[in-house]
Amino acid sequence: MELFKNLLNQPEILDLISKLNGALLKKAEKEGYSKVYEKFLIHFFEIEEIEVENILAGLGEVGG
Repeated sequence: MELFKNLLNQPEILDLISKLNGALLKKAEKEGYSKVYEKFLIHFFEIEEIEVENILAGLGEVGG
């Protein structure tokens, strides 16, 4: 945890996080927020697609 805190104190790391966040937001605006969030959950947390649909439905992002 200390390493993580130290990384966040470095301007280069904060700039990189900002750029990645900006790119993710642009993609979300283009493709739809729930679709981008679904891809994030599947790829980074290796959650099965059906579980992602249930998570998004629970968050009110997906109808049905």
